[in-house]
Amino acid sequence: EKYRFHCVTIPKIIAIFDKTEVIIPEECAAQANTGAPLAAGPTTISNEQVARLIPHGSGINRYPSGEIFVIFKQPMMVWTSPEKQTFNITLLGTPVEVEATPTSFNWDWGDGQTFETTDPGSPYPNYTVSHPYEVTGNGYVIRLRTSWSAWWRIAGQTQWHQVNGTVTTTETSSPFNLYIADSYGTTP
Repeated sequence: EKYRFHCVTIPKIIAIFDKTEVIIPEECAAQANTGAPLAAGPTTISNEQVARLIPHGSGINRYPSGEIFVIFKQPMMVWTSPEKQTFNITLLGTPVEVEATPTSFNWDWGDGQTFETTDPGSPYPNYTVSHPYEVTGNGYVIRLRTSWSAWWRIAGQTQWHQVNGTVTTTETSSPFNLYIADSYGTTP
């Protein structure tokens, strides 16, 4: 029986291919040193590789969306996309499909308070994620850390494999200023 394989080293990954399958790094090193025929193993995709595929996260939307927010009786409302992201990549010559689904959202309001939830929120008037600001100031930004779970499969195959761990993306909103409404207009 003929074995066609090669050991390829890329940053932090060693893999052996037999045209369709990859042997995980530990097996690569062990089997390459024994001279024994190589057993087929699963392709391994790391959460670091998936993190490089999701450059923009799930997005930040806020209402009101302008540069000025007047602190009155209404909180700042936020939401993000709950949609999974799908990527088609080639890993060492093998086409691979990767799906990443957001699982949790950590909102940092820029005033020292944070809020973690599995709810992506929704727009006004049916909003579900909001924050009541109490202190005026300029240059506030909201940061969103989204955690993702990811799955992969070799293109054309039906079996999906879970990527170990989670991937986290971080995004920042455009800056805004907070004012308090008074009887003469707004005061910073």
